Amino acid sequence: MELQVWSKLEDAGAVILALRGDAVHRIKIAGRKEARELPKMIEALREGVDPMDLGARSVDTLSLGSIEKVEVSPEQDHIKFRASGYDGATLKFRTGDADATEIARCVLARAGRGFREGQEDVGALKALFEPMVMGGFFGLCWGLLFDSSNHLVRGEEIEISGGRGRLFHQLMIWVAGVLGETGTLLVGVGMLALTLGWATKRLIRRPQRTAWWSDQAG
Repeated sequence: MELQVWSKLEDAGAVILALRGDAVHRIKIAGRKEARELPKMIEALREGVDPMDLGARSVDTLSLGSIEKVEVSPEQDHIKFRASGYDGATLKFRTGDADATEIARCVLARAGRGFREGQEDVGALKALFEPMVMGGFFGLCWGLLFDSSNHLVRGEEIEISGGRGRLFHQLMIWVAGVLGETGTLLVGVGMLALTLGWATKRLIRRPQRTAWWSDQAG
């Protein structure tokens, strides 16, 4: 059958998703140097080379007949195939672009059986991920701001380390001087309220992902 290939370069290598015959393969390439061979590997696949013979770091394979459910992230940049069974194998691929739905439909069309398409809420941890990340960043900024404010109130000299964070540290010292101790505390309360409010909203109205369920699923 016709080969269809999608690929994504990553910081430490590359990943290929290949739809070939009656199976989908996730091919992991480790290392930036090896990732430069990505075009050659894709061409080798088109010439009929077996994915296991590419010299990749790992190859995960899922037969199309075993697929019970497919999920696409709300951002449309991540796809997960899940095989049937309570502990069915999964195969994940991050596309890097908003084309995961298109990829899912290509794979399911090749499967040659019926799938029901719908929407479902993401899990609680997934919904809270972005607020947690942003809350951590806010906490880091406020901690530096609060520490700078304390030093300024006591009239102590603040040592600024070198490196890429030097300008950011200088900015925090300047902001702390403008806000003062009370202003800094109010900013911290505001950041906390904003983060908690966002997290609560995400839990109540969770983002939805697109999903497909096999008509044969029990």
